[in-house]
Amino acid sequence: MTNQKIEKLLEQIAGFEQRKRAIEQNSELTQEAKASRLQALEREKAASKGEIWAAFRDAWAGLYRRSRELEAHQHAADESAARGWNYERLGFAARQVESAVSGALAEPLKGITALQTIERLWLVANQTGDNHLRRAWAEIGSAQVRARFGESAAPLAARMESGLKELTTTPELQAVEAESKALADDTLAMIDITNRAAASYLEDPLFITNEKIRSLSQGVEVSRKYDAPKGIQIIDVVFIQARMHPAVLERSLLP
Repeated sequence: MTNQKIEKLLEQIAGFEQRKRAIEQNSELTQEAKASRLQALEREKAASKGEIWAAFRDAWAGLYRRSRELEAHQHAADESAARGWNYERLGFAARQVESAVSGALAEPLKGITALQTIERLWLVANQTGDNHLRRAWAEIGSAQVRARFGESAAPLAARMESGLKELTTTPELQAVEAESKALADDTLAMIDITNRAAASYLEDPLFITNEKIRSLSQGVEVSRKYDAPKGIQIIDVVFIQARMHPAVLERSLLP
């Protein structure tokens, strides 16, 4: 079920509240008449909650199903990307880079520091077309430079690392990244809708039971971190099957 359909159900829930306020604010009704109509409205609302609860259950089950598919796609993309590298060559290149960084010397008479010597070696390696060597500089060289020179080497180390994603990404990994972002966006939207529905039903967020709409989102963890170099916020959504609502788990296992 799409979020658009769930939003329609949310409008239905909101409609109950609007009708409730209209009854409460109708000065032409007696207290007895108001009580009678409010009781009838509550019965109607209670009767519809089962259908609404099931719709939310199915929506969350769909998200959990997508999370498992994403995990499988990630595993396949990682394996495919790994097959594109010769790890014996990577190991040899890593040792070359370690030796180059640790053995680099300054040339005081020429005004060249050891860090500048390393930068020159890195630039030469990038021009060789040897992607195994380039990756070793990006992964190993950057770490070795930071370890040897500390904060003064941070700008160079960052430049070294900047080319790593270009070297290691594949169309499959890019597709998985897009799939992951779409799932995160849809999950955040569903959390918001679920919380709004729970609030409309006056569910207490501190006392979640398996009968409540809000409980259907249990097992979802959202973390946010700020990527300062890129100036963007990264949102990570994790689905923990062991903590899933039983009804959502059962539904998510269906085809």
